[in-house]
Amino acid sequence: TYIEIEDRKIGCSESNNLIAESCDTEYLMHLDDDVYLESDVISKELDYLKSTDTDIVSCCWYDTGYGDWRECAVKHIYGYKETKSYIYRIFLPYNVAKALGFSFVKSDEALHSMIVDMNVYDKVKWDNNFKWKGDRLDFFLSCKLHGIKIGVVTDTVIHDSKPYLYGTMAREYNGAEARKYFEEKWNLTPIVGW
Repeated sequence: TYIEIEDRKIGCSESNNLIAESCDTEYLMHLDDDVYLESDVISKELDYLKSTDTDIVSCCWYDTGYGDWRECAVKHIYGYKETKSYIYRIFLPYNVAKALGFSFVKSDEALHSMIVDMNVYDKVKWDNNFKWKGDRLDFFLSCKLHGIKIGVVTDTVIHDSKPYLYGTMAREYNGAEARKYFEEKWNLTPIVGW
């Protein structure tokens, strides 16, 4: 099933929820607007979903704009200072995962281009209050609370190109408002790249 949301005013989270609600398949693939996939990505990711107890699977990221490999997994680190709680995201670089011979890596997040077992959406929804920025971190923190398992198949690759929506969404929505909402909701302050 192919679903396209034409109303860009509703934001990323609400679009994701509308698509999930309309999906009648066992799995849903979220695909960013600025990437292309190598030919075997979908079949390899589906094989991992079906053969492991993983609920969401993603792949490694090659950034065409920088001409370099980027991260393939993310871990959340929590820190506390006086009365404030912080979250810091540590990235596992692709070259490190490959040098160690990893074929699969457990992660706290996936790329926006990911395949999701539809059972996930029985437990977790995207928060429609996030129009732009914060939606991914919020979603994956909710996944963690519900025991959703996320992984990355390290021999699958998406190639990132110039973002299509970034300029449009960045003009429409204030990332500072999203950050304030996130901090109030989670009582966490993101330190870097959220």
